[in-house]
Amino acid sequence: MVTPFGEVSGCQLEWGGWLVSENLELYVPNELGRGLQRFEFRFDGDQFAGPDFRIRFGRDSQDTPVVQKIAHGGPGAYQLLQREVRIGRVLVQRIGKNEYPVSLSRLIGYNPGKEENLGPLPPYAVFTYQRRTLLDLESELPLRPELFRPVADGLIIALCYLQAAQVVHRHIRLETVRWNGTTVQLADFEHAAAEWDATPGAVGEAPWDSPEQRSGAASADCRDDVYAAGLLLARLATGQEFADDEQARESIARMDLTQQHLLRDTAAEYRRDRPTAHELRKRRKLADPLNPMLRASRGHESEARARFATLRQRQRSALATRREAQAPAGARPAGSARAARAAWSASPSGGNASSSSPLRGSWTPPPPAPSSSRSLSSITPATAIAWAGIVLAFIILVLVLA
Repeated sequence: MVTPFGEVSGCQLEWGGWLVSENLELYVPNELGRGLQRFEFRFDGDQFAGPDFRIRFGRDSQDTPVVQKIAHGGPGAYQLLQREVRIGRVLVQRIGKNEYPVSLSRLIGYNPGKEENLGPLPPYAVFTYQRRTLLDLESELPLRPELFRPVADGLIIALCYLQAAQVVHRHIRLETVRWNGTTVQLADFEHAAAEWDATPGAVGEAPWDSPEQRSGAASADCRDDVYAAGLLLARLATGQEFADDEQARESIARMDLTQQHLLRDTAAEYRRDRPTAHELRKRRKLADPLNPMLRASRGHESEARARFATLRQRQRSALATRREAQAPAGARPAGSARAARAAWSASPSGGNASSSSPLRGSWTPPPPAPSSSRSLSSITPATAIAWAGIVLAFIILVLVLA
């Protein structure tokens, strides 16, 4: 069968319309060496195109809602898809495929495309994906308490998983939080970054994103997502649009006591004053969804990374010092010996040493051997032959006399 997206392997008729079964070829995350694998994507005919992606909704062979994102917008769209695929791989690796929550969109696989990613087959990726979003509830704002609670709880649980994986979404909006009526699913990680990424870049807009994120802070932090989630929940609870940060804080301060307790300090100006996702979970008295081993390993990771960076710096400094010491005298940079002598003379032990004493750690040659001792290397061949003849004559004389 030929569709606007090319020829597909077949189609089948189900109640409610046509479902086109396509056999996509995907690289599955964290399964190295297996190459492209077949994936049955059942396209249900619902799609839309934006400036960067063409979105096609469907289901997999287990009837799970999925989406195919096709980067048809050129190099910029490809970079966004690359970032989302990278973060998807990080999440699957750090959370685990068997423990992956429904509250986060999961990367199923990706295909980098052909002809430098700009040819007739653009790059694409497939994710688990709920169909509706919180944007569909915009006409019902402010949300009723019985609807606000499951939305808030689901979003907080999703942030707890991101905090454990040390991933920051950086674009929490009504349109990026999927909602099927009972379950929240945080999706669309095109702008996400890991906490260990250097210079993740500025992204976002006031007042919906944290001031540090908008200004391009040196690192991403899970409390940036807490800021955005707090303002999103405040909008759902009050139905207000906020013009700036101060108006958002004032709106939270005027909420009822239960909501104030939940969102207290989420919109604080500085990261250090905001709660973490797990602190929000404790305010709602929700059970910890994470595996204890996952929590323990992630809790010490930042400390281990800092310790590793310190040891690596010491190793590089020691290697540089050793190479400088082993370099020929003419190849050493000017002033290196002078700096070493100055450091030695400034030390407590070096200040009392005489000027003729060698530097600490320098090699001192052994004293010469006494002049009276003769080595084997000083015997000439003629002397050796003469001594051999004398010994042979002595042996013959002994034999004759016997």
